[in-house]
Formats: sequence, C-alpha cells, structure tokens
Amino acid sequence: MAPIHWPHLFGLPVLGLAGEPVATPAAPAVRVAARCVTPYALTLAACAVLPYGDLRAIATVHRAPYRLLGRGAATVHAAPYALVDVQRHARQCRTPWALLADRALVPVANTPELLHDGRTHRVESADLSCDEDSPVWLARIRLADVESHAAIRLLDAVTLVLGMETFSLVVDGKSVSRPEVVDVALEITAVSPLALADAPWAAPVTVTHAQAVPARALVEQLIGPVDWRLPAWIVPAGRAAFDRATPLSIARAVVGAAGGLIESAPDGSVICRPRHPVHVPDYDTTAPAVILTDGDVFSVTETVAPRSLVDRVTVSNETATGGPEDRLEYEADEDDTTRGTVRAWPWPMRGVSLVHTGHPATAIVDLGVVTWEVVEVVEFVDGSATARWPVAAWLGAEWMRADLGAVRAERTRLTAGVAGYSLARVRYATAAREWSVSLTAAAEEVQFVLMDEEA
Repeated sequence: MAPIHWPHLFGLPVLGLAGEPVATPAAPAVRVAARCVTPYALTLAACAVLPYGDLRAIATVHRAPYRLLGRGAATVHAAPYALVDVQRHARQCRTPWALLADRALVPVANTPELLHDGRTHRVESADLSCDEDSPVWLARIRLADVESHAAIRLLDAVTLVLGMETFSLVVDGKSVSRPEVVDVALEITAVSPLALADAPWAAPVTVTHAQAVPARALVEQLIGPVDWRLPAWIVPAGRAAFDRATPLSIARAVVGAAGGLIESAPDGSVICRPRHPVHVPDYDTTAPAVILTDGDVFSVTETVAPRSLVDRVTVSNETATGGPEDRLEYEADEDDTTRGTVRAWPWPMRGVSLVHTGHPATAIVDLGVVTWEVVEVVEFVDGSATARWPVAAWLGAEWMRADLGAVRAERTRLTAGVAGYSLARVRYATAAREWSVSLTAAAEEVQFVLMDEEA
C-alpha cells in the first residue's frame, strides 16, 4: 500500500497545556496493514496521569505510556510554566478564627484538690454531678496513693476544690479495684451533708401534727436550717401525717406540695426554692438570665413524634407518698340507687365536713360518728398484716396457726411480736363519720369531697 504521511497527528494540531500550538517534528512514514483493528478511535490523543505526589518530581517533559504500532510516541510536550515552582499548600494552613478569641470557649487550668483533716491529698480524677431533682451533690474521686485512701473513713468531712468552686462533702463509700498488679484504682464517693437525713443513714420516723404548722418550721424541724425562697404557707391541721419515712423524704414532700425543690449549695447549706422561678404569664416580660445561641450548644438531638394531648387538667391536694391518709367510701342503698351512705375515717380524728360537686338538689345529712365491731381473718407475712378498716380500739387476736405473740394495731397496720408467718382471727372496733346522701333522679356521678372544719 502507499505510505501514509503523519505530519500533524492525523491532521489535528497538537496543543500545549496553555492552548498554544506546539511545533512537532515531521513524523516518519508509517505503513498501515490492510486490516488493523484497534480499541481506540482513529484520532489518538495522548493522556498524562499526574499523581498527587511531590510536585518537584514532575518533569516538564513526559512521554505517552503506550506505543503506537510498535513505535513510541516521541512527541515532546512543552509546558509554558514550570510545575516545580508551585508552592505546596500544606506548608501554610490558616484558620479563619482564633480559638482563644471565641468567648464561648474559656481555657481553664483545673487541677482537683481534696482536703481532709488539714491535709491535701493527691487526686487523679474527680467527677461531680447533681440533677435538678436531686437534693445533694454526688462526687466520685480517684485518689493517687494508698495512704490517702486508708486515711479517709466513712462519714468523714472532705472538701473538693474544682476550679474556682469549693464543695463541702461527706464520704459515703470507698472502693478498691486492681484488675492488674500495676493498675490499682482507689476511689471514694462523697455526697452533700444533707444526704445524712435520708436512707440509709437516717432512720424512718413518724410525724403527725394535729394543729396547723408553718411549712418552713416543719421542714427545719426535720433537716435543720434552710434558705427558704418559697412563699410562707401553712400546712392545714392533720395534713402533715407521715408514717415510717425518712426526714429528707418528708421535707421533700412538704416543699414539693408548694411546687418547690430542695437543693444543696456547694458549701453544704440547704436551699428551698421554686421549681420554676418565673410564672408562665410572666415569660414575655421577664429578662432572661442567660441567652444561649447555636454557637454555645455543642450537641443537639431533636425528635419529631406524635404526643398524647390533654384536654383538661385537675389540680388536687395530694397526700404524701407512703403516709397515712383520710379514707372515704360510698355505699349505695340496696333498694334505692339514688340513696346511699358516705363513710369517712379521718386520720388523725378531727372535725370534718362533707361537700359535693354534683347537682344542687343533692342532699347530705350528717349522721355523726358511728362505731361497730369487726371480726376478720388476716394473714401475717413476716410479722405484719393489714386490717380491712382503720382500728379505733383493739379487742384481741386468736392465732389459728403459729403464735406470733401480742399484736399492735396502728390504723390498718397490724404488727406481731414475732416476725413470722401465720393466720389470726382478729377483733377490733372501728369508728367512722357517716353521712346519708340523696342524689337527684338524673343519672349522673357525684363527687364527694372531705373538708377540714375551721377551728
């Protein structure tokens, strides 16, 4: 076949990296076979793959990595600029803002210190926390040496210094962990002194006030002096009744009845404050104490999910959890469903009255105090049993199985002299205040409320 001349790469000019035509030497004559099947198109373009390595290793002259019909493509590509003059950007890395100039981040050099009995103990780490509903601070301190761990005993007073704050605490636990010979963890746990008024340090007590008592006086009688930041209010007569509860739990119930919280200050003093310092109607006119923007929040979690709604809210006077309470029952007449009897067992016994929230035609007739004798079989478990009605007078017990000794009755709680298991037939008298009620002919439910009579 006739030779084919290849002066300009199949008629196409060769361009440099800057788009300028590049002078190419005259290509030698190439004989093309009659049948030539190639994976490329007729127009062949050279390709250069430059790795992101050291730019200084890239030369301005390169060769194509493939051969054309047995001959190397010797066309020289001249770059109009030198790659070796490009500066490496890794040598200069600047941030758009300075960390120390950000007011949301304050560098603090904090070395925990533990003071005990006039001596400073070396501390490896210290964790301190307190939830809003918790009345005390909780601390976990890891000591550096065995001598410090041995010198500190339970219920010892210690002082933990964290940064610019000092916390007065009481040791409530010690632990030693040695997973390896060279790895020994010596830890103590400490709490605010107020924790000694709760379990397991304080014994349960029974508190009953037949007369009205100021809430602050009742709280200070239980846990000592407090910084009272709640309104001055009076606990009604007979409402402060708690059975076998710790002093701190009773004080929290009293403060919680007024929508308050008990918390410990770092110095160990006790504060009684409102749970929500600002009333809801005052939200729009109250100046915020702290304003947090998105730059102040390090992590955010948001969940969008359907919630159950409430159409009506009823505010009532709740009784302390676990304590004695007034008992109110209604017994309908067997022959007339619009008539019945309401019985109440006030505790302690005091003057009460019965009111209703139903139809105005509902009539209430006071029948006074009614006393009757009760005989029933009760089951004693670990020396304790429960009577059906509050006991006004104890008449005796007949043991049906094992004799557990004398029985002491307090309201519905029966306690045997021996902590065992048995059955007993008991006799006692109960006294209840009764009212005869007459409802309207209309089918409706009536709410009866027991009210304390004013002295």
